[in-house]
Amino acid sequence: MEQLSAVLATVLLIAKVLVVLAIPIVLAQSGLGLLNRLARKEYFEIPALGNLSALFGVFFGLALIYANYDVRYYDFSELFLPESAWNISLWRFLAERANPFNYGVVPVFGRLFSDKAGPVFMLLAFFSALLLGLIGFVSHRVWRSDRPQVYRSLLCSLGIGAWVTYLTIYIVSLVFWLLYLLNFWTFLVLAGTFQLYRSQRRKK
Repeated sequence: MEQLSAVLATVLLIAKVLVVLAIPIVLAQSGLGLLNRLARKEYFEIPALGNLSALFGVFFGLALIYANYDVRYYDFSELFLPESAWNISLWRFLAERANPFNYGVVPVFGRLFSDKAGPVFMLLAFFSALLLGLIGFVSHRVWRSDRPQVYRSLLCSLGIGAWVTYLTIYIVSLVFWLLYLLNFWTFLVLAGTFQLYRSQRRKK
C-alpha cells in the first residue's frame, strides 16, 4: 500500500511539473503567432524594437516582483523549509504567484518614492524607464513621416513588453516553486524543456 501511495505521489508530481512547464511554452508560441498576425512587416524590419521591448518586459517584470513580494519569498535559506512560502499547491501557484494580476503597478511607484527602494530596485526601475524611452525614440525616428505607423509600432512594442513581463513573472515563480518541489533537479528539468522548445522552433 505504501508503494502504491509513493507511485501515485510521483505520478502526481510529474503531472504538476508537466503542466507548469507546458504553460510558458504555449504562451510563448501563441504570443508569437498573434504578433505575426497583427504586426505589419515593417515592424519586423527593425529588430531593435522587438529586442528593446523584450528587455523592457524582463526588467519591468523583475521590478513588479521586487515591489509586490517580500524578499523572504526568494531567500534560499528559507526556500526548502517546511514553512517555505513556496510550499503551496498547483492551484495556489497558478492563482497567486504566477497570476500577473497579483502584481500591481502602484506598489512600484510606492516603493520608488519610499525609503525602501534599494539599489537593485532602482536599477530595475531606471532600465525599465530607459528602455521605454528608447522604444518611443526609435519608433519616432524610423517612421517620423508616418504617424499611424509610429502608433502601430508603439502598440506592438507595448504588447511584446507586456507579454514578456508576464513570462518573466511566471518563469521566476516557476523556478522557485520547482526548486522547492524538486530541489536542484529543477535546473536539469528546465534545461531539458528549453532544449525541447529550441528544437521545436528550429523545425518551424
